[in-house]
Amino acid sequence: MSSDDAARWRFHDDAAAFLDAAADHLAAHPVATTVVLTVADELRRLPPPPVAWPRWYAVGYDEAGQVAGVAMRTSETPPHAPYVAPMPPELAAGLGAALARRGEQARGLNGEVVAARACAQALADATGGRGSVEVGMTQRLYEHRDVAALGTADGVPGRWRRAAEADLPLLRAWLTDFHPAAARQAGRPPAAHGSGPAMREESLRDRVDSGRLRLWEVDGEPVSLAGTTAVLHGVGRVGPVYTPGPLRGRGYAAAATAAATRSLLDAGARPCLFADAANPTSNALYERLGYVAIGDFAELRIEAVPGVTTPAPA
Repeated sequence: MSSDDAARWRFHDDAAAFLDAAADHLAAHPVATTVVLTVADELRRLPPPPVAWPRWYAVGYDEAGQVAGVAMRTSETPPHAPYVAPMPPELAAGLGAALARRGEQARGLNGEVVAARACAQALADATGGRGSVEVGMTQRLYEHRDVAALGTADGVPGRWRRAAEADLPLLRAWLTDFHPAAARQAGRPPAAHGSGPAMREESLRDRVDSGRLRLWEVDGEPVSLAGTTAVLHGVGRVGPVYTPGPLRGRGYAAAATAAATRSLLDAGARPCLFADAANPTSNALYERLGYVAIGDFAELRIEAVPGVTTPAPA
């Protein structure tokens, strides 16, 4: 790796400035960069509170000076892992070197598996070659490509409706259980996927107010939840999808996911979503609904040897 690899990265503290700098790249790759795009857009509209850890958005450039990759560090959950969108491995490794130069201590890193590994290994190498990278949970990114396979909720009782202000206590409870439930379904200890709600309060209220959180209900009682992100550059992401444990296996999640997907298609958007790669039930469901797997994303752990630290910025 040359010193030029790290120098190809530009860091932004402001989401709006980042979205402007990376606009053409994000527009050209809206599915692959969906997480970076939607998070930056939300934090542009709903500024978060000050934090003690580094929060940034980054743009990587190729040798011709064109944007070739994007990344961010916005997670409010320790270890506040940076997130790396798909990009050439050498550019991702340059990001790792740039973070080491900045003196950042990152013990976790998430994103597209090839790029994330390259970035994480560069960070591990910054500990004098005595660090290691371990793969945690892997998610599969799906894009909907078969409208004919979507089907309807025929045979599943109930109806689809917008969540309302009165549903907020239920939504908070379900979203708090979202990550532990996903871990249990995949055979992992709940603590392995973090804790706390899957959505911050500002985002929750924003989605309710805009009609992007909806409930499948039977006889007036909510039985499943499916959300969508804002449509950006023609792409909308379905999620979270949640059904309480006692109500699973009745087709409610399928009905809610199909309805959420249909709402994006009706808006002229390309739907996409993520599924836990270790959960065969959800992966099979999404494939039945016409989703096609297009890439894997992983949560990585960067383990450093005690007493060996990341070098200070040059």
